Amino acid sequence: EKNTLTVANKNIEGNLPNGITKTKLTDANWNQGSIPVGKKLKARARYRETLSDIVIYDENFIEFTTPQSTLSAGQSLVVYDGDICLGGGIIDMI
Repeated sequence: EKNTLTVANKNIEGNLPNGITKTKLTDANWNQGSIPVGKKLKARARYRETLSDIVIYDENFIEFTTPQSTLSAGQSLVVYDGDICLGGGIIDMI
């Protein structure tokens, strides 16, 4: 109808095939005392980016429930539990 063609590397679910699911944080700073290991939380690496579901394995290792295609080493990752900012760190390993 519009005579357009869109070409992308995304799969049918809308994810890039080489998206990142696990990352390591350096210089982590946690505001609320204990780290909620194993709890589903939310995180974002870019200002106003949609929050993504994550699980924290320990102070430095994060796993995303869906592959992330916009992460870069050196970016800050901020972690939330609802409206509460728990802290975050610098993305070190992709």
